[in-house]
Amino acid sequence: MTGIEYEIYKLIDKIVALTRDTIDKYAIQRIEKNISDISITISRYVSQFEILKKKTIDSAVDKLETVGEDAVALFRLSSSKFTKGTEYINKNGKIYSKISEIEDEKLKGDVLKKVKQQLKQNDSRGIILNKNSSLSQEIIKSQRFKSYIKDNIEKLIENKYLPDDNLTFIPIINSNLNLFGAIHRCSIKNIRLENGMIKADIIDTVDYNEGEMTVAVFRYLQETGQLENFYFVIQLEVPLSNFVSSK
Repeated sequence: MTGIEYEIYKLIDKIVALTRDTIDKYAIQRIEKNISDISITISRYVSQFEILKKKTIDSAVDKLETVGEDAVALFRLSSSKFTKGTEYINKNGKIYSKISEIEDEKLKGDVLKKVKQQLKQNDSRGIILNKNSSLSQEIIKSQRFKSYIKDNIEKLIENKYLPDDNLTFIPIINSNLNLFGAIHRCSIKNIRLENGMIKADIIDTVDYNEGEMTVAVFRYLQETGQLENFYFVIQLEVPLSNFVSSK
């Protein structure tokens, strides 16, 4: 029995010991006080139990780093509310405290729209990962991205841009566990051809959808305020020559 459990039972025993003959207005006050103490103690116990559960989940996720470095890094930022894992941002991009800090007006508008739709907020902390980031390189190597560009390469060459679209990364079928954990479904925007380079922005949020069993545990942590939801942008840049043979 833990110390907290002992305190709860001790308070209950005090209340049970009060008989009808001994109950007066002062006894009633003591009962009310004891009930209040029990409520506070139970709340403290539940709070500690939640922390214990969260530590267990954090530890379990950390062990997945070998198969999903980026996915774990994004979760670690969310779980610690940006007190841990900032070295990942420093290595791969930049943190933005407010959406208004984004200089590119189109990107700023796209991010704001995404945050409103996904997070139901008007502002959010977020990160922009540059074209050399590990997550950018993972996307470029994925079968999903390659097939998307190949399917639309003629339109891209003709128009110098493609309309905004969505991508879904599925392990084994078109990507790997890292992309599934880090992104799964995302928006691909501002797809254009500039100086022989295909460029685009991936926009997504770290949040866990209700009703999806694969993220039920993380959804629980989210609903109980133990995670911080945020947006992230991944800048992509790949040579057109990777998809078109030179003559």
